[in-house]
Amino acid sequence: MFNALVLVMSLLVGIFILTWWRRPALRQTIEKPKYRFLTQERRFDAAISQSRESRTRVVQDSTTKPASKLNHG
Repeated sequence: MFNALVLVMSLLVGIFILTWWRRPALRQTIEKPKYRFLTQERRFDAAISQSRESRTRVVQDSTTKPASKLNHG
């Protein structure tokens, strides 16, 4: 019984791999979530880096005092 199960599962995997290899449209459908995830990850990374840049600018602006305040001493 166990041998039959292993044989059937091996055949199913073989059929799946053969179909994936022979049909590019099916391959694109199967791999679409991967590319969607990568696109979302790139957008997320871009948003994070923009947020860091804007925070860095705010910190730099707040640490530099305007010249008019320096001359009031």
